[in-house]
Amino acid sequence: MLGNNLKKLREKKGLSQTALSEVLHVSPQAISKWENGVSDPDIEMLPKIASFFGSTIDELFDYDKALEYERIDKAIENGYTLDNVLFESFESFLLKEIALDPNDHRPISTIADLYLFHACRLKEKAIAYAYQALNLKKDNVFDLNTLNNASNGVIEDYNISCHNKLIAKLYSLNGGPHTIRFLIRNLIADHRLDEAKALLCKCDEADREYYEVRIKEAEDGFKACIDDYKKLYESDNWLTLLNTANRFSKHHAFKEAIPYYQKAHELCPRPRYTDMLASLAYISENMGESEEAIKYFKAELKLLKDEWQITKGEQTEAIKKNIERLKK
Repeated sequence: MLGNNLKKLREKKGLSQTALSEVLHVSPQAISKWENGVSDPDIEMLPKIASFFGSTIDELFDYDKALEYERIDKAIENGYTLDNVLFESFESFLLKEIALDPNDHRPISTIADLYLFHACRLKEKAIAYAYQALNLKKDNVFDLNTLNNASNGVIEDYNISCHNKLIAKLYSLNGGPHTIRFLIRNLIADHRLDEAKALLCKCDEADREYYEVRIKEAEDGFKACIDDYKKLYESDNWLTLLNTANRFSKHHAFKEAIPYYQKAHELCPRPRYTDMLASLAYISENMGESEEAIKYFKAELKLLKDEWQITKGEQTEAIKKNIERLKK
């Protein structure tokens, strides 16, 4: 880490290794070893190096941190599949950062995101190979289980499909409105409705309006709540609109979902998420409206470019493949 920083600082000043060695009164070979990570400068040399480059000792070590975090963030943001070497490099960097300061939120949050992202990419590989295996050996239960579980399919076993462990962790956090939101969702999924109702008083107004209807749906069924969901169109909260649109979509009420996705997209703060456009594209495709689906996929690409500065990567390639598929 120090070696890379030293090399960049030296090159930024336009110095050769020999020129820097003369300033610091060491051999050119010593500079070369420092930059290649073969050895580190003696600790008493660090103030002299920092002074020469107009930095602090901490900055000598931190110089590359921002760039490394940016590399990791961009890899995840662009949806790149990480090979083992790159993944382990990112992991090693973050684990060292955590070891340096176990109370620093950034590396801990980033490594959690990295593990989840890498797991999702590995699941995609599992899906592809499980499907390939099933084409070679039809109706194989082992391969069907792999395909189902990697694809987040339905799992009948209560001990596996329930959210008890997650709910317990969420309760233990004693968190704010975001934590309450996740708690209520998982309580509803497990039909622990009395507990979900007890948490409504901790929600903000928009969340409370939506989750009151969502709990009612769990109790009485979707059809009994359609009019209640329709009233939520008057909301100016984009998450309420998105959540409502998702409920319509999950019950194949696609025409009802469309205006909610559109309004949620308009109200979403910039840079906006692509979820609404992606949902509108898939809804249009499900309704047999390929041209509309292509329009929304193209709008998704434009949003990624204009608001996230993303023009390449697996996310954009997947969208482009959907467009080409629908053109055929």
